[in-house]
Amino acid sequence: GSNSIEDDQNDGIIGRAGKALFQGVRDAKESIEFAIKVSFVEIYQERIRDLLNKYSSFGTNNGDRQSGEKQGLQIREDKQRGIYIKGCTEIFITN
Repeated sequence: GSNSIEDDQNDGIIGRAGKALFQGVRDAKESIEFAIKVSFVEIYQERIRDLLNKYSSFGTNNGDRQSGEKQGLQIREDKQRGIYIKGCTEIFITN
């Protein structure tokens, strides 16, 4: 057995999902364009923390707004976007 970081057996759910997603992009017709955005959040005790925002914490809605902390992130559903977290950081990824 190999303990290499490149070993697929050691991939977590995010690594496996990313590989499957980008394999689907590679396998698609060249005429199709893709734009892929990600957010990473932690949900603990029904509170949402934005892991891509260094100021995010599990604070309450009356937390320290002067620090730039995003408070009160909530899960929303939209006909166009689907399920998303309002106010959560989203970044485009390429691989």
